[in-house]
Amino acid sequence: MAVGEMKFIRRRGVYAVGIMSICINNKKIRSTREAEIQRMVFQDDYGVYSRIKESTDLKRYCELEGYVNTLAFREKRKKIEHLVYRESECYRLEKKYKSLLKSPQLRAYYLMEKSSELKNYLKIRESKLYLRYAALRDQVRRGVLNRRAYPEKYAEYKQLEKQEALKEAIALEGKRKFVYYLKVKESGLPTEFEKLRAYVESETFRQEKRFLLDRNRYETTEDYKSWCEYEILKKRPDIIRYFLLSTDECFLDMCHWELVFEEKFTAGKPDQEKWLLLQEEGRNVPLKWGRREGKIGGEGQGCGTQLSTALSFRQCYGKFEAKIKLTNSSVEQYFGLRGEADIPRIEILKGSKDGIYMGNIVAPGRSRKNTLQLLNGLKYTEDYYIFSLEWTPERMVWKINDALVKEVVKDIPAIPLYLVLGVGGDDRQQIADISFPEEVEWIKCYKRKY
Repeated sequence: MAVGEMKFIRRRGVYAVGIMSICINNKKIRSTREAEIQRMVFQDDYGVYSRIKESTDLKRYCELEGYVNTLAFREKRKKIEHLVYRESECYRLEKKYKSLLKSPQLRAYYLMEKSSELKNYLKIRESKLYLRYAALRDQVRRGVLNRRAYPEKYAEYKQLEKQEALKEAIALEGKRKFVYYLKVKESGLPTEFEKLRAYVESETFRQEKRFLLDRNRYETTEDYKSWCEYEILKKRPDIIRYFLLSTDECFLDMCHWELVFEEKFTAGKPDQEKWLLLQEEGRNVPLKWGRREGKIGGEGQGCGTQLSTALSFRQCYGKFEAKIKLTNSSVEQYFGLRGEADIPRIEILKGSKDGIYMGNIVAPGRSRKNTLQLLNGLKYTEDYYIFSLEWTPERMVWKINDALVKEVVKDIPAIPLYLVLGVGGDDRQQIADISFPEEVEWIKCYKRKY
């Protein structure tokens, strides 16, 4: 099939009928060519559909679709796009840090913190002499130690006060700037300032500030990357095609069928491993060919000869179809299904001198008369047609080029039957001259997958 033909079909819909060029029983149907094109399109579509259905790309697309189309995603995007730096926590902390940088209290604190006086003081405070002095001073300040009650310890305290090694430390403790230093330290303000400084000088702060000041900030987010990925997947032709096919009832119905038997007659004659010759007596015998290759024939040839799959293929329920070109003669030509006995028997197609018929079930207690559907408007030797039967427990449907011909919902057989293909009639010479297998391009049988 040409690529242009496939595009022509898809432009009109995934499985469009196209131009109706054949009229049967006052009903226009698609041509055989278009019916075949549809099957080719289906094979192509099914390959894409199956590949995408199991792909990680489809899984990712569904995950993204379930996320980017949520209210939470839209609200998050809106929130990010409306962010203002001056209204952020980032700005508030930076502003507080800058304010503390100008604080006289902190300035005095850090001057003392970095001074040599404090360094010497801290060194003296670690000495045993200072520790003894500090213990006695504490007792004096609490009124526990005084000159009258403990003269010796009090004298020791006074002597330590005059020690050269302690004079510098004791003098600093009395200064106002040192008292102020201790007060600021106890307030926790320096700790808060250090935390703010660490944050403002961090890469985290710089990234947050840069993000908030960027007018295109949303485009730097993971959500934006996810949205872009979603849009790319959403516009991919094979994914678009997958979702179109997943809603096409005709396509999905065709997906239900699995090919289980096929004969293309490419060898110029039927495959002898598949077909047997059924003579008029009803006996299945090995297939033999007459002098003219391609003619149905066998031992003791009579007035009715059929090819059958009695030993190679039988099936209960399914879809059975064949592309056939009938011969205009008094000889009956037919395609159908039957079992070991003459009934039940399903006639998919019958061509005779009176016309072309479809749709008959021969079952116990069922009359054959007037059950065949005459196909008015279908001409012999004009073209090949695709004749098909869809057989389920609920109904049997006969079609030509996929157009409905007849439907039956009762007296449905429920046993495996085999294919029959053949000719019959009163004129032996005419039967011998008909190359029925050569007029059957292919036969295909399917079963339901599920």
